Amino acid sequence: MAAAVPELKRKENATVYLVLGAPQSPTALNPQRMVARSVTGIRVDPNAQSSVPITDLRAPFAQHDADLRTVAERTGAKLLDVFPDVCGNGEMCSPFFGAREPIFSDGVHLRPGFVREHLHFLDFLLM
Repeated sequence: MAAAVPELKRKENATVYLVLGAPQSPTALNPQRMVARSVTGIRVDPNAQSSVPITDLRAPFAQHDADLRTVAERTGAKLLDVFPDVCGNGEMCSPFFGAREPIFSDGVHLRPGFVREHLHFLDFLLM
């Protein structure tokens, strides 16, 4: 990939953007796992209200992100990071926004309402 970036920039005089890994968690951020129905009633996961450490969410992408940073340093490509838009600038990432609405639909995919209101890291390219 690193070899293709300078070639693209030279040929097309283009700015190349690389997107770092996005937060996801099949368990901690998945609203389908926060509440479970059974014959005896409804069970709410006691950890459903808990925020997740951002370091835990970044860990699965650590090598990928490091590789992208290296490519960007060598080629002048620009890095884009979705984490601040999804999780804020703190150390924890809440699974909810607004009036306690889930951010994710399944732990990986963001809900459309959240994207419309909060995801702005691409706005400068699209507007």
